[in-house]
Amino acid sequence: MTELCLSSGHRRRRDRRRERQEADGDADDTGASGRCLETRSGKLTLNVPLQPGTAVTEEICDPANTLQRWQLDEAAGGYRLTNASTRMAAHVTDAGRLLPYPKDQRPPAVWTLTAP
Repeated sequence: MTELCLSSGHRRRRDRRRERQEADGDADDTGASGRCLETRSGKLTLNVPLQPGTAVTEEICDPANTLQRWQLDEAAGGYRLTNASTRMAAHVTDAGRLLPYPKDQRPPAVWTLTAP
């Protein structure tokens, strides 16, 4: 199980956009750092990186960047972090790296939400 900590800055931002996020199921990964998780490398299909196993990286947040949109999907014991564009879930390697994989290829990480 992996812990996903939400900073107080993140919660304020989430509160302002709660209705839109709940309507479309998107999770905002912005923390106090102002950086967001993004999956951008690998082979592109219709301008979306659909190659499993490429890096999930921290990038400067851009509200227009659809590759930075993630969803929290309920899972036993917590949540799965799924990219809204690629539909691939975040898998955590033994070395602690985040890699996107389809849920049927590698088991997605299960995250718990905690306050800082």
